[in-house]
Formats: sequence, C-alpha cells, structure tokens
Amino acid sequence: MIESSHFREINEIEKKIIIKSLSKLSPNLYQILVKSNKKLYISIKESNLESNYPTIYLIVNHFEKNLDLIEFKTKIYSKGLYFGFIKKADFYKSLEGAGFLYRQGIFPESKHITLNEEGEKSVLYGSNILKNMVVKIPSNGIRR
Repeated sequence: MIESSHFREINEIEKKIIIKSLSKLSPNLYQILVKSNKKLYISIKESNLESNYPTIYLIVNHFEKNLDLIEFKTKIYSKGLYFGFIKKADFYKSLEGAGFLYRQGIFPESKHITLNEEGEKSVLYGSNILKNMVVKIPSNGIRR
C-alpha cells in the first residue's frame, strides 16, 4: 500500500509554532530564514500512526517552481533540507537543521561547546551528554 502525503508551504499556525521554537535561539531567526531566500514546507502523511509527525523542509525559493513540475503520482523521497518536525504544538529541529543554522552563524559563541568522540556519538544517538564528554566550554558558561 502506497502512503500518500500532502506537501505544501507552512500555514500561519505552523509558522507561529516554528517561530516560537526558533526565537529561543535568536529573536529574529525566522526573519533571517526569510531574508535568506528560503521557505519552509510541510509534509503530512495520511496515516493513522501516532509517531507520524508532520515534517518540515527548508527549500530555496528558486527551487519552489520545480515542485510544480513533479507529477502528482511521483513518489518523492526528499524535498529539500530536512529541518525538523512538529509534535504537540512544538517544533523540534533536526540535526540537519541545526547544522544549517550553525553554518549561517546563528548560534552565538556563548552557546558552543566542544565534545569528545564519545560525546559526539551521544548527541547523534539522542542520548545525554555527560560531564566527561565535554572538551571545551565557553569561559562565560552556557546560558539558556
């Protein structure tokens, strides 16, 4: 059975959820994304699975017109940069999304920590970071 999904630009409610989450990093982060010529799209699969959360993709504006060229029956596996997902009115950034934001210089130096190899694996597997995994921490500490 082929599972169908809806793929569209985010609506105002989804936009507010994402802005609320991103503003914890930087108050004007969403505006930075808009100014960078990128748009957020959502993919909602038609499935009754509880673990099937709407996924958010970041797409460069000039690729947007290519979406219309894809035939309706074509199964799409990737739609841009996987940016995260929405669960219970909260937006969770993906590792790819966090990497994109890092490359854009979004995270201030006061939020950077350096981990050893064991710490890197812990992050990648979604586990906790232990004190002995931290190699370097900013001199002014981590502030939330």
